[in-house]
Amino acid sequence: MSIVYTWDPRSQCTYVYEQESHYDPITKQSRPKRTYLGRLDPETGTYSKVGKRGRRSKSSEPISGNDAGSSESGSRESALIQENQELKKELDQLRKQQKMILESLQALINRLN
Repeated sequence: MSIVYTWDPRSQCTYVYEQESHYDPITKQSRPKRTYLGRLDPETGTYSKVGKRGRRSKSSEPISGNDAGSSESGSRESALIQENQELKKELDQLRKQQKMILESLQALINRLN
């Protein structure tokens, strides 16, 4: 096992990983498996684990307790649902057209043979 330091230009910090190599018999190459250790502190040269502490469950309460925006978000949600339904209908129509085109191409190919 080895320690790998990776510089991220977007966040302007260095991340520290522990890397272990594994051989992949299918591709016949070695592949690294990295475990996140933390973010490197440039002043002290040590690293500390910083990151997410787990994802929120879907049933959790919204972050803001303000109900004033709920009607706005509800109308936005209904508009998105309606748009989604319209796009699904359009997709179905396009699939039907594609099927008809493929059938006509197949008929043409059969005539030529």
